[in-house]
Amino acid sequence: LAHSQGSVAMSHGKATGTAQDGMPDGDVNKLGKGADAVPAADIELSHGTHKQKTLAHCFELGCVVHSVIIGIMLGVIDKDYAQARNILIAMVFHQWLEGIGLGALIAIADFGLLKGWLLVLLYAITAPVGVAIGIGIAEGYDSESTAASATQGTLNCVSAGILIYTGLVQLVALDFAPECMALLRTRWAKVGCFVAFFVAAGCMAFLAIWA
Repeated sequence: LAHSQGSVAMSHGKATGTAQDGMPDGDVNKLGKGADAVPAADIELSHGTHKQKTLAHCFELGCVVHSVIIGIMLGVIDKDYAQARNILIAMVFHQWLEGIGLGALIAIADFGLLKGWLLVLLYAITAPVGVAIGIGIAEGYDSESTAASATQGTLNCVSAGILIYTGLVQLVALDFAPECMALLRTRWAKVGCFVAFFVAAGCMAFLAIWA
């Protein structure tokens, strides 16, 4: 949405820059005010680029690995129904929010209809597949064994590393870059973005109480 607004602002500035009060085109085609002003030409649409496709694939990989792990954790629970209920509630909210982020990346990457649906379907079935695997190994599964701890810890590390890098370096850093923040005309709008970010992070940390 921010990139779309930037594109509209660029088109509007080019159409009216020389006609309004004799202002030069370079003064009109800027977004933001004062020191935060950024030339509109510097804000480009990045839909369908190689970088966006790579980012979507990396995020998909992290989500898939993490979903399988969560599914297995839920599937191996055969007696403690309270724990199963807590994990299920946390998993529903987590998968829902993670799916929104993944869907946005897939849309921006512009893979095409078929590949886009395949990526969405792959993410949708991984958690149920993990649950099925967990149910199948529940009888002989020992969560305290060295092999189980090593396997789960390794997969968690790989998944966490991918998601942290993708989230902080590729997503958050780009959304809060000066070029994007310059699209927000008021200081309170910028403050609202930071507040929303920290509130969302706090909500995810709150869900971890039951996970």
